Parts: sequence; C-alpha cells; structure tokens
Amino acid sequence: MVGIFHRAYWKNEVLPYLQQRRNDTDLTFRNQAIPGQTLVNALWQRNLMRLSDRGRASELIGHRWAELCAESLEAQTGVARPIPGSNGEDATYTVKAVARLDDIPEVAATASREKLQNPDFLLVGHRGGEQVLQSADAKFSVETAKSKQVSADVVTSLLLLGPVITDHLPELRDGFDVIDGFFICPDFSLTHYMMQTKASPRGGVSVSRDQICLLPVTADTFMDSLAGTELALQLAQIDDFPISPHDSLLAFLYYFRLARACVGCWVDQHAPLLAYRDVTEIDMASVLDFGTWLASRSDTAWDVVQKWDEAAEQVRRQRLAVDRAASLPVSSGELRMHIEAQAKRRGIVPPSMGRIRRSVGAWFRLKLRERFGAIDPPVPDLPELLLDMSRTAQELRPAMFHEIDREIERAGTAPPTAQGIAAASPNGQATTT
Repeated sequence: MVGIFHRAYWKNEVLPYLQQRRNDTDLTFRNQAIPGQTLVNALWQRNLMRLSDRGRASELIGHRWAELCAESLEAQTGVARPIPGSNGEDATYTVKAVARLDDIPEVAATASREKLQNPDFLLVGHRGGEQVLQSADAKFSVETAKSKQVSADVVTSLLLLGPVITDHLPELRDGFDVIDGFFICPDFSLTHYMMQTKASPRGGVSVSRDQICLLPVTADTFMDSLAGTELALQLAQIDDFPISPHDSLLAFLYYFRLARACVGCWVDQHAPLLAYRDVTEIDMASVLDFGTWLASRSDTAWDVVQKWDEAAEQVRRQRLAVDRAASLPVSSGELRMHIEAQAKRRGIVPPSMGRIRRSVGAWFRLKLRERFGAIDPPVPDLPELLLDMSRTAQELRPAMFHEIDREIERAGTAPPTAQGIAAASPNGQATTT
C-alpha cells in the first residue's frame, strides 16, 4: 500500500519541509560509465530518451505513477484537503469521492476533440453544506506541470461536455463550487532537485509550491509489475554501483530506461518492414536472451544499449527504404492539380491534399502488402526488392487515380450558396441576396 501524502504538503508547509531533506546521494553520485556521468544527466541524455521511448519508457512510467496515485487518492476519503487561497475555518474541505478519468479513453478523446485539457482525477468533497469539486493530476516529472491543466476554468469547461464527464460523478449535485486543483508528484530526490533548482536542461518548475503534493514511493514499490523491471535489474548488475536500484528510485529509472531502450531496439529488429496496422508482440524472453548475450560482451549497461542500437540500425535503414518505396507514386504538385481538376469537374469544394494522401496512401500500402506480404527483416537482397516494389507501384498508378477520384467524391463538399451573403450594390450599399 502506498503511503499517504506528506503532512507538510497537506498543510502547504512546503519550504520548511524542503529544508529538512534527507541526504540524496544518488543526485551527487558520479561515474564515467553513465552517459553524462550522473544519473540526472543520464535521464535527460537525448539518445537514451529517444531509444527508451521507442520502447515506451515514458508511457509506462506515467501509467505506473497514475496507478499509484489512484491507489493513494482512493484511500483519502474522509481526509481534509486545503482550499487554495482560503484561511480560517473554511480553509479545507473533506474528500467524499474520487473519479479517475485518465484510464477512460472516451474522456480523453472527447476532450481532445474540443481542444480541452483533462486532469487525471476529480475529487468531490464537502465544506459545511457546500459541495466542492477539485481536480488532481499525476505528474511523475514535476517540471511538466502547468497550472492551467488543473485550473477551475478547465474543470468547468470539461463539465460542459455532459455525460461523458458527469456520468463519472454521480455524487455531484447542483450548486457545487469548482476550485483550482493540484499535482501529485513522487517524493524522491529528482523531484526535490527540480523544485529547488532555478534552471535545468528540462526547464524549471512553473507551478506554485502549494499546488504540489508529494507522494512517498519506494523504488521497489514503483518497479512492481512494471514491464521491463527484470532486464533493468540485470543491467544494474553489470555496473554494480554502490547505489542500488532497489534503494534509489533515481537509479532504477536509469536502468529502466536502458531496459526499455533494449526493448525498442528489439522491436526495430523484428517488426515488419512493410507494416500495415500490425501490432508487434514483444517476446521478453527473447529480449532477455539477447540482452544477456550482449552483456557478456560489454563493460557497462550503457554499452549494452549502444551495441544493440548499432545492431538494430541496419534494419531501421531497410525499413526507411521500404517506407519510401511504399509511398504514393505521385508528386505533391501532380496530386494537387488532379484534386483541383476533379473537384472543379464535379462542382465541389476540393478536400485537403493531406486527407487524400492519407486515405489513398493506406489503400496503396494495403495493395503492396497483398503483393509482398509483411516483409520480415532483415532482407538479404534489398535492392532487388525495392526494384520490384517500384515496378508494382507504377502498375498500380491507374488504379490509384481511380481511388483518388472516389475519395475526392466522398470527401468533397458542396460550395457555399449565395443566400445570405452580403454583396455590394451599385450605389455602394451592402445588400443581401
């Protein structure tokens, strides 16, 4: 069970708490085997970030943190929460219910369509006889928090979406008060470093201290059930640093990103070259086997990732070449002229070229997929394959233009009518036709 929020943050006693920080040796630990020589620099190292996010590292870290925040918030029923900007007897409200929104795809999709931000949680509470609604957002990286995301205005706008939001708030009655929300961040060395530093490669913390609630979490708790933990711990054994990923969440994050970088490289090596709505199932046993083999030939954990990256690069180049061969065999200028001519002939407003290219491009890729299959990597004779794909593309051009014409007819719209449009009369006065 995750511990409750620190008392200091529930009472907004932020600065006194920061002054009593424990000794965070993982922040000052230095070693040449780490990219950037420190764990903090390593987590922000551009190549490691890129490779690890090929393996969905940031996504998985965010999901895990949201799970821990949800678990803790659910245990906060009956707890008093501070009301921003309030003092005296009415300075708090009591939490009665918590609605989690981040794991409901319909909420995110609807908010995105309306260009609205949506916080991860909504808390319903009581202050005297009045209901209170407050948002909360799980932020593993405190520097990414933006006040607007949990503002009362954002929540009010979300409620206007109707049942997609309100159905998850059955306890809410008319006449409630919407207040500004807060962010839940992990209580570990990197969060405190970011809160105290004025500048960093990731930028500073922009939200006020009283909007941040720290949730205690151990490395072992965080890594539990997280896909990639086993490989991360194996990589840590290669370096054998005095700072253990079991004791330091910062150290675990470094090795977890290394592990997910390995997963990303494995996917790059095994995913089809001519993908079409494919989902590549990750064989973690295969990842571990190859990782173990590389580890036996590497001096550091980072070296394992670099060697794997080099091994995967050949397949990435082949995939890029196949993607280029699988693009529509028509230039942008030719496509634009064709769309405009066909739309004019039909008397419709031409659809955007981007829409036509996306739609017909998917059709074209499917046709190539039916002809060549998924094309498993690596391909021993890539030039011959690309030549064959080029010939097939030219053969498909007549059918491609028929598909373009059908899509123009489907996507095109009727021109606006003259009714209601203001026009200038001969004497210069505006008239309505």
